[in-house]
Parts: sequence; C-alpha cells; structure tokens
Amino acid sequence: MKKSKLLLGLSFLLIFLFSFNLESVVASDDDDDGVDDEFEDLNRRIIQIEVQDYQAEIESVLKEGNTLNALHFKILPIEEGLVVEFQFMEDNESFGEINLEFVITFQEIVEYIDNNSNGIYDEISDDLIQSYMLTEFWPINYSVLSISDVDLHYLEVQTKDGVFKAHFYVAEEFVYENNSLITPNQVKINIEINNFGYSNNNSQLALYIKLESELDFEREEETEDENKGFAINEQGLITAINQFTGFFTWQENATIDGINQQVQSTSITTDDLDEDEQKMYINYQRGINIFHDPKIGVEGLWRSKILPFPIITLVIIIVVISAISVSVAYTVYHYSHNGSITPILKDKGDDYRSFDNRKDLVVQIFEDEDPIEKLIELKDINITAISEDFVDIINKFEWESNEKEEFIAELLSLNPAERKKILNKMLKKR
Repeated sequence: MKKSKLLLGLSFLLIFLFSFNLESVVASDDDDDGVDDEFEDLNRRIIQIEVQDYQAEIESVLKEGNTLNALHFKILPIEEGLVVEFQFMEDNESFGEINLEFVITFQEIVEYIDNNSNGIYDEISDDLIQSYMLTEFWPINYSVLSISDVDLHYLEVQTKDGVFKAHFYVAEEFVYENNSLITPNQVKINIEINNFGYSNNNSQLALYIKLESELDFEREEETEDENKGFAINEQGLITAINQFTGFFTWQENATIDGINQQVQSTSITTDDLDEDEQKMYINYQRGINIFHDPKIGVEGLWRSKILPFPIITLVIIIVVISAISVSVAYTVYHYSHNGSITPILKDKGDDYRSFDNRKDLVVQIFEDEDPIEKLIELKDINITAISEDFVDIINKFEWESNEKEEFIAELLSLNPAERKKILNKMLKKR
C-alpha cells in the first residue's frame, strides 16, 4: 500500500511539473496564422525575385542558422508548356552544389469521354476528343501583396485566350491565402481552367503533367504538410535524391463552378516523347470554372528550438519510470502464467469490469514481493498505451461480434506510424 501511494504521489508530481514547464513556454501566435511565432522566426526566409517577360526566378534563402539552405524556382511559360524548375542547395557558405533538382511541366489539357466511368483518363479505353496545348502565354505579371504585415509574392501566368491560368505564391513565413496555409519551404500554385471550349456534351478534362527528375517520382501516402498539421486531404508525389526529398502535391478536391469536387489522378507512367521522363494526369469533373491548388517544394527543412528541461523534472521521471518498471514486471509475469491480456479497471467498490467503460478507468498496479526476479524469464517487454483519441476513432466504425477487439489487437502489433497510416486510410474511405 505504501508503495502504491508513493507511486501515485510521484505521478501527480510529474504531471504538475510537466504542466508547469509547458505553461512557461506557451506558444504565442500574434499574427493569428495558427503557427507559433518562435517557430516562424526560426524558419523565416529571405525572398528575392527577378522577373522578365517570359521568365521568373525565385530565390528563397534561410534567414539564419549554422547550416543555410536555398530554394531556387524558375518559371518558364514556353512553347512546351508552363515549366517550373526547382533546385535545392545546402551549404554553409556559397551554395555551390545542387543537392536536389526536378522539373514539373503543365503541358496540355485533354478533353475525353470516360467510357469506363472511373473518373480517370485512360489512353487505351477512353475516347480522346481534343488536346489543348499550353503554348501561347502573356508575359508574367508580378506583384507583392501584404497580408498580416507579411510580404506575399504573387506571380500570374495565363494563356492568351485566358483558358488556363496559374497563380504562384511565395512567402518568407507562414501566411494564409484563399483559406490555405502557405509555408516558406514551397511555392503554392493555384491552377484555373476557365471557359474551356468543349467539343462534346459528355466529356471531362484532364491536365497532362510531365515529371523530370534524376530518380523516378513515386506516390506519397501522407504528405509532410498533412503530418505536420499544415494541410489536410492531400495527394502527392515525391522524388528523393542525395537524402533530400522534393515534393509535388495537390488537394484531393477542386472547386468546380463553386462546388467542391473530388480530384482523381492517374498512375505515373513513361512520358510519350521522352522515355527517360514520366507523366501523369490530374482529372477534373466537367465545369466552366475549375480551380485547383498544387504546390512544389522540399521536405525536412523545419527547424525547431529544443526547450529547456528542468533537472528536477528529469530526476522525477527517472524515479517514476523505475517504480513503474518494477510494478509492470508482475503484470507481464501475470500474463505469461495466466494467458490473459484483458485490461483491468478498478473503481471505489472494487468491482472489476471490462475496458469499455472508459470514464471509470484508473491505473491498476500489481505488486509482488520480488517481481524483478521474474524479468529473467520475460526478457524483452513492449508496452503500448491506448489513447482516448485512438479509442474514439475506433468507435466511429460499426463492428460486428468481436471484430473490434480483433482489429485493435492487430493494430497493436504494428508500430505507431503503420497504425496511423491505416487509420487515415480508413477515415478517408468512411
């Protein structure tokens, strides 16, 4: 009993110290963009842009730090289409070496009849009605917008007939535009297709995109922006060179005639004209005005400050972990001898019940006179804690019989990243 009270007291003390430490470094967000101001300062970049009629170069350099890096974008509206070249360089001094480069080209819009009704342009089974080549452009239009005292660099490229437009946005720090967060490690692109001259009443459109990189592009199940909480419902491609990863991602929905519609993308295949390059199509439902927002950049650039950690908190953690380890020994020993892993709850009336009643959940500690000796038999111990969010997600689905318990058991055999990927897929299909 004394050991239980000591353990409980230390646990509460630990929670108190954690709370105190976290409150002492509460994130500030003076510009109301949902991102901590200190995190923004650490990742702020210097933007330089040079614009000619049919060429724009964007240089984005990390403002400070021991290891600087530079993002270089070149926008070229030419006869082959709207070309966006990207280079990433990391160097302490001169940026003399290119670590990563790739090219994305918006080449043409195809009108087709979706014979198999799968929402995707299939060159073999679907009927091609016409190809609209992106060749004739107006000169690039450049301006600087001020949003919450942040300079948002804006470049517009459009075809001479106004059917195709591309809006490029670059910012030195995090800023919201059109209800989406623009981060400083990327160029945000809003694609518009307006008043397309359809030749068939039952057709729809697909945007032909050419992909060039030293190594092939591949699908990314969860984008970095989704993982960081900067975006939701994205799809994308990545290409990794020299341990650096470039990305081309887009929203899973487009606004078509003012309504959100799902976007479908084809698999990556070999380009028609260059067998060393790749291509893909992004498919849109039929509409007069189509608005979609891809983006291009590089992953893994975020810098975070390591928060100071009080030494007293560290000492308490070590004590608590040691105490819990001793108590857990008997729990695992109990399982090895009784063959049961059913979690146990205990309320004031010593009435043991099932795991389903989570509101009465308390920590149950098993003790033994000498549980450490049992660890010799147990060898490695893996412990997984189930959070309330995890249980809430599981309970969103309908289960039959003991399916839920079996599914949870299967999930707990995976690592956290694998579990998260499976749950995200399930929620998207729900």
